[in-house]
Amino acid sequence: MFQPKREEVLDDSKWMVRPDDVVQYMEGWIYSGANYSEPVHLHRTGFLQDSEISEWLRHGGIYVPPAPNPGANLHHGTVRLLICERLYYDPLSFSMSRESYLNVERAFNLSPATLPSFSVDSGIYSQYKTYDRDDPSKVTQLSVVMKFPQKFQLANYGLSITYDILTATTTALIHGTGALIRSADCSFWKKNQSEGILELIQSSSALWPHPILLPTLLLNHHLSRMERFSFTVLSAKLMGIQDQLGVSRAGRLSGKTERVKDIVGNQTINQVKLNMRDLTSDMSSLASDIAWFSHTSQWQCDCAEFLDKVTSDWSDFAPQNLFGRSNEIREWIGYAIASAKTLNSYNNNFGDVIRSELSVLYSLVAQIDNRLNAKMSASTSRDSTAMKTLAFITTLFLPGTFVATLFSMDMFDWRASDSRVVSSKFWIYWAITIPLTCFVATIWSFWWKWEKRNFDADVRQEIENIDHPQNPNILISANKYKSLY
Repeated sequence: MFQPKREEVLDDSKWMVRPDDVVQYMEGWIYSGANYSEPVHLHRTGFLQDSEISEWLRHGGIYVPPAPNPGANLHHGTVRLLICERLYYDPLSFSMSRESYLNVERAFNLSPATLPSFSVDSGIYSQYKTYDRDDPSKVTQLSVVMKFPQKFQLANYGLSITYDILTATTTALIHGTGALIRSADCSFWKKNQSEGILELIQSSSALWPHPILLPTLLLNHHLSRMERFSFTVLSAKLMGIQDQLGVSRAGRLSGKTERVKDIVGNQTINQVKLNMRDLTSDMSSLASDIAWFSHTSQWQCDCAEFLDKVTSDWSDFAPQNLFGRSNEIREWIGYAIASAKTLNSYNNNFGDVIRSELSVLYSLVAQIDNRLNAKMSASTSRDSTAMKTLAFITTLFLPGTFVATLFSMDMFDWRASDSRVVSSKFWIYWAITIPLTCFVATIWSFWWKWEKRNFDADVRQEIENIDHPQNPNILISANKYKSLY
């Protein structure tokens, strides 16, 4: 059923990205004997070049399993783990060759759902059972595939395990970004992921024979990273934004006694716009991160409940004794469920807070716009006062200017010897001026009426478009808009 998708991902993936790429391995064996009061644990770790993977898989050469201690000849379980780096987000990439992966898939009996699951960005989990060919009612192998949501700040690894019931052997592949290489994009973590995972595995050696050990450890590892990232990085970002806004006094900001910050102050309009744009960008980015982390928290809750169900379903196949520690897996899963629910609630509250801060930001933007409009209004008022002053001065001197201009015409001869100062042709001035003035006034009147009619028509059309959204012109525009998508 998974083969078509598996083949597609197999062909699309990028293999052996760099010639010097390596994978990390971990092997562990647990024995007991009459002369030992505690189980004997043997383990080894190391790195493999691509050319060495095949030999390691078949336990050849230097990779022959170590001999158990004398007298510790009762074998209880084995863990074989391979950790592979994902160097590219897209396409799916592996720090091993395609041939080596196929060898791992065959030797580990990995589920065909492994590659399709590893390519899922939103997170997925599933379980599978393999039945005996001769006896279809007999389960021989158990498999779990988990792909954590794609968020490099935490860990976006995938896990595929197969548990052989007869030999109590767990074989597993872990693949993800930052699994072996500490990413420079997120320097918050002091260790790469494989170090933390291997420490958890080695500290739980008594539980190695349990089929759900590795999925449980990986989920708890992811939860611990989520908890630390949410309580430190996301919380610090939110407090930084609240400090920039300067209006919040809740939580650790309740001790502030200074007055509410004026984020405008004496800044210029351009400076205020730049600051608000940066603040809006920071808040939008944080809101997006919180939304994705909330999704991841919900996935963790669902995954923890999934593992609890799988543990119940597989209870008949898991070792019952485990040296008196058989209940620890259930306890870890119970803790994971409680922790995941708490983190989910915490991240959802983060979302509520950031939405509240966005409302505050919109309110501040409106207040800032009002203040800027008030400044612009005051500036316009000053300009208007200056124009009024100029208009008053012009009006004050206009009669004198007209009289001086009129009397300076040749129509008046103030030095005439007789008493006739006004020319007999003075009527020509009025005969031309009065009709010309009326003509100009008439043309202006027609132009004004034409402009007013067009303006009123545009206003009526806009009102009609608003009142009647099914207008054909609007539908045509809407259809053109849809065609862009």
